[in-house]
Amino acid sequence: PKEYFGSFDMVLVDLSETVMSFSVTDELDIMGALALLLKKDGIMVKNELYLEDMSNIFDYTIQMHFYDVPVLCSQAFVLGSNGIDFLNQPFHHHDIEGKNLLIEDVSAERDQFEIYHDYQRNVTTSQKHCRNVDEPEMPEIVDQKKSPGILMVIEVEGASVDIIQSAEKLIDAISKSLVKVGLTVQSAVVNDIPVQEVNESGTMEDDTDVNIQSIALVLKEGYVLTRSYPDLGYCAFDIHLWSTFEKHGDAEIALIEAVGGTVNDSTSSSYRIVAGGMFGTSNWKTDVFNRGPRYANICEEPEVENVIDDSDPPGYDLFAKVVLNETILAFTSDNDRTDILVAVLCGTKSEPCEASAVLEGQDSVARVVSLHTCDDSDSADSLFVCELEIVQQLKKAVFDSSSRVSAIVVDDKAPKSIGKILHKILTFRNSRKEILSEYPIIIATIANPTQEWRRNFLERFRRDILKIDPAKRAEILFNITSADKPPKIFSEVGIAASDPLFFTHLIDAIDGIKLNTALLPDIRTARGASWKWMPSFQPTNSFLSSDYDQTEPLKQYRSQTSLGHQSVFQLERDQGRKVSAISSSVIREALESVFPSGKITVKIEQFDGETFDGDGCLFLAFWDGGSSIVLWDGRNHIDLNLFTHYEKSQVHNTFVATFLLSKLRDYEVKLHDEQPRGIGRVVNFEKDVGTFDLNKPEDRDPRWVQ
Repeated sequence: PKEYFGSFDMVLVDLSETVMSFSVTDELDIMGALALLLKKDGIMVKNELYLEDMSNIFDYTIQMHFYDVPVLCSQAFVLGSNGIDFLNQPFHHHDIEGKNLLIEDVSAERDQFEIYHDYQRNVTTSQKHCRNVDEPEMPEIVDQKKSPGILMVIEVEGASVDIIQSAEKLIDAISKSLVKVGLTVQSAVVNDIPVQEVNESGTMEDDTDVNIQSIALVLKEGYVLTRSYPDLGYCAFDIHLWSTFEKHGDAEIALIEAVGGTVNDSTSSSYRIVAGGMFGTSNWKTDVFNRGPRYANICEEPEVENVIDDSDPPGYDLFAKVVLNETILAFTSDNDRTDILVAVLCGTKSEPCEASAVLEGQDSVARVVSLHTCDDSDSADSLFVCELEIVQQLKKAVFDSSSRVSAIVVDDKAPKSIGKILHKILTFRNSRKEILSEYPIIIATIANPTQEWRRNFLERFRRDILKIDPAKRAEILFNITSADKPPKIFSEVGIAASDPLFFTHLIDAIDGIKLNTALLPDIRTARGASWKWMPSFQPTNSFLSSDYDQTEPLKQYRSQTSLGHQSVFQLERDQGRKVSAISSSVIREALESVFPSGKITVKIEQFDGETFDGDGCLFLAFWDGGSSIVLWDGRNHIDLNLFTHYEKSQVHNTFVATFLLSKLRDYEVKLHDEQPRGIGRVVNFEKDVGTFDLNKPEDRDPRWVQ
């Protein structure tokens, strides 16, 4: 419905990879269409690895990951929002009744970011899924290219026996209710062939008529099929509309109330099936406008993407000092260490190395080792000599301080060549184990375009050296703000670390930098490393069905009773075959061929454009074992809505095969939906769960019942 777009606080998505790859429109896939359902500050949740997909849609995206998941080992899910910044939103305890089994409640003693793995902040993403104030919601459409329809399936229990046992009263009640919501009733067809009871083999029993009313109302906009069971107080509806889909919801409520049922109660339920419709309806343009995803949110003024200045900004030296002080403090304060060994990548020995001077004044830093670039040459021989010198210098520092390197800092004067050398040294496992501590941190500032190699250096460090979770790399922009000008990028800070409390320490560092510089921080991205490999995984806890509250599921399971079998076949031409002419007479012959002459009494009614709005035709067929409704859209699509009072999948498959065999051989089944119809919010066929003895329901309880 149109009013759904832009109205939801949360959308939970659990769809297969196949469905997620579908397109909804020429511009939108499934993910993009579902995102339009959200309010500005709404949140979408998708399980599995969808960080990149969702970060292309939302301004703020976070990927969470947790270990020790029974059977799966670990699991990830992604949250996206255009209004909620997940790194700067306080956690709220919702006091959910009961206890979570897998993910514990957030408490003051626990790190609220412990399951955060990746973060992405974009500044222009939400502008993709919005419209300008002066832009129409839907462009002008000239030709009708599709003929969609929607079938709504409704089950109503607790219906008024007085209404549903009389065909005359039932037609009057549902006709008035449909007219009340704006639908136009054109004709009513009553099945006057008695329904007979069926034995286990699917054969009709003689002289065992069942009290069931079957009525079809043909509308200008579609049709309504009704089956009522007065002895059970149950009424089933199929509402198939090919026009004015937005009236489905109102029609559902009106029909439930018309037969004495209760809306929004466990005694009634419904779901929709996307099916075929009708070409040539008079208001098809309005229907195109009213259906499908739309851009409900108005675009806001986009943030300006600035670039870093070509030269170091004024006050940069002070800023760099603050970055080092606050970052080292934040990432080492938890363990009160005073023996930290820091390696600083510097320029040549003739150039000052400000980072070393700053760090030597830190209380937690025991020693600073300055790694200078050997000379200005990038020749292989020069780099090799420099590499040997740096290796010896690092090993000596580790030996002298009896501590491995806990932090690496890139000084403002450090060239790309020394970054390449250190990366090469640490890619060797033995060197890495000998030189680096268990949880190292790497810090680099980027003040101008010539230093952008540092971003790649940090990324290679995360990917090639730290490698495994909890390693992460973050990019933070610091902006100059003023009342009369938009924010301007002052500098970028890159941080890579192997730290279980990475996000908590990152926010602490940023808060400290902000406090001491009055600059506005903006975390743009944080990427985690590969998941931990857990060989021979054995979960800490294995959960049984008895660990969950089974009361309501078991109550529903025991209450369901299947009263029939419904199949909705959607048929389309196979373009690879020779296309034969199709008309309403051809479809009627195909339908009549299903019923052997003289063996089955069948009642077939035909309707076309003289009755309803459209180019196609509609056939209603009733017999003592069920009903069939055939809808042709006037072009290449046919819907076959088949219902039998007994469960026989083979009968349904044979029915559609025979229907296609004589006159419609160039058609094939493109979609097939089948479901039981009955009471107790039925979702299982009787063949799957057996027949209930109401006095001994436990005889066919499922395995999950304890």
